[in-house]
Amino acid sequence: MSDSTAFRPVSFRKPRRLRAAVAVTALLLAAGCGDRGGDDSAAFDRSEADSLLDYRLVDYAFEGPDTAQGPNVYFTAHNEGTENHELEVLDSSGRALGEIEEFAPGVEPEALALRLEPGEYTLQCILETEDGRIHKDLGMELQLTVS
Repeated sequence: MSDSTAFRPVSFRKPRRLRAAVAVTALLLAAGCGDRGGDDSAAFDRSEADSLLDYRLVDYAFEGPDTAQGPNVYFTAHNEGTENHELEVLDSSGRALGEIEEFAPGVEPEALALRLEPGEYTLQCILETEDGRIHKDLGMELQLTVS
């Protein structure tokens, strides 16, 4: 039998790199899908914001504005408490639209830029205390009205 006619088993296993690339691509596509209550397809700079909202996060409250002019709303946060906190924005149905992820006291996190339609929104922190209580349940929630 010559080399050109020799039987070679066929492998149906995908190489690891290909499987990893497919998985990463699927995750990136899934992350970009979904309606978040406004046109969030294009980010905007702080200079393009209709409202600049700055919040002090303390144990267990948000101190800052409860009204904003939309649609371009830019959130910043400063953790002045003793525990880690986050700032999550929900629409009126309770769907998460974006967040400033958990950060420690004294650390300056990334800002959050959202395009929000007129309506009611909730800011909350859903981290847990050491004894398992949710910060939101301890009062770390604020209603925001966007016009």
